[in-house]
Amino acid sequence: MDSKYYQHKDFYLCAYLLVQHCQLIKHERIGNSTTFTFLDTPELRQQISDYFNMRSYVEPIAYSSSIKMLKTLIHSNRLEVIPALTSFDKGLNNNEFSNKFGEKF
Repeated sequence: MDSKYYQHKDFYLCAYLLVQHCQLIKHERIGNSTTFTFLDTPELRQQISDYFNMRSYVEPIAYSSSIKMLKTLIHSNRLEVIPALTSFDKGLNNNEFSNKFGEKF
């Protein structure tokens, strides 16, 4: 892959990067392993450093939403380029709760 891209298999790191608005380019699932590809930027590298050095905080609900979104991508069982999903969409985190019938609380 080109050096303008950053690839990683650490699921929780990738979920964190989405919450931090890093651009997810694609994901590829081979067997039991998924590789996530992000646009490589200085900001992304700083976020990775902050993550591994435990110097960053995220909103718990946003992180949970990011994890759920990545699990959905992984279990779609296909190679997929994600043009519409460039970073974590804050619209998914509206702090409203819905029951199984779609009623909002």
